[in-house]
Amino acid sequence: MLEEQGTSLNYLSKYYEVSKRLQREPRFRSIEERDREEVFQEFIERLGEKERENRRLQSLQRVEQLKEEFRNVEKVNLETRWKDIVALVEEKGAGKPIYSEASQMDLLTAFEDVMKEMERDDAQTKK
Repeated sequence: MLEEQGTSLNYLSKYYEVSKRLQREPRFRSIEERDREEVFQEFIERLGEKERENRRLQSLQRVEQLKEEFRNVEKVNLETRWKDIVALVEEKGAGKPIYSEASQMDLLTAFEDVMKEMERDDAQTKK
């Protein structure tokens, strides 16, 4: 009902606010009054789960993109430190949305993964 009306749910987190908006909606009234709040809470929980899953997937995508960026930067090697990555992000951040949209955790995860890959490659080369 709410999604069909194009209502933003960000500010509709209270049942009483939603019930005021939907009081004339036939589908809302068809639910027994004692069940309405429970149905609303279940909807909000499912919506929250969807949003958390979307954020998690976006974060995974950003990490993969960042890893690819770090692999393609000549300055990034086994000697690279976290502070070097921070400087790189500050330098290129304005020009590349992937840097400005990434959280510190995304950056750190991508950096750690790339460093582990480089260490494994280096160990293989030495063998």
